[in-house]
Amino acid sequence: MHHPETPWDVTKVPFVVERSILETLDMVQSQLSPLIKFLDEELRTLCRDRRTGTLLVVSSNNQVFQFSLKEGEILALVFQNKHGAEALEVLDSLRHQDVRANASRFAEGHLLSSKAPTPATDYILELLRGGHRGGSARSVQEPNPKSLRMTDRTRKILEEELVEFLGPMAVILCDEVWSTAKSLDEALSILSQELSGPDQADRFWRNVFDRLD
Repeated sequence: MHHPETPWDVTKVPFVVERSILETLDMVQSQLSPLIKFLDEELRTLCRDRRTGTLLVVSSNNQVFQFSLKEGEILALVFQNKHGAEALEVLDSLRHQDVRANASRFAEGHLLSSKAPTPATDYILELLRGGHRGGSARSVQEPNPKSLRMTDRTRKILEEELVEFLGPMAVILCDEVWSTAKSLDEALSILSQELSGPDQADRFWRNVFDRLD
């Protein structure tokens, strides 16, 4: 004798889906390296408290990561000579390795200048939590808000700071670069190539961003 099937109670579906998502998230979290878990907790706390300064973390394999925040927003991410999305990709590669945070400190009020666009804060935090596995950080990176300041005042600051290193030639170089650059970060990157080394480039970037604050 054929018995009719019991109708599926669709009201229970949201609970089942939600439980499945939570179980998956717990499983992903349990597999993350101690370093990633530490950074996830520290950065979420700093962002929630809207702190301004730079978090420096030294890992158990002697790698140094630096995160600069302004009022809870991550403005710069630096790993050795890599900045922004490139630095985040290095960090992402350590997510399942047995790497720990050996030491850390937060320098209140101290900010680093980024030499490359930094991914959005929400994206970085979600990546640390185990999300955004479908693509690289480069595909969703967002420019630092200062990169959008392509104004006459910004150009004047750029020119004045470059003159300190290159003299009158800086005026010509700024004219050439400013007409083609799509962002302040791009202009700074191109002009930095005319300087004598990374120390001068770092000072140049820092001086420009300090005056834009």
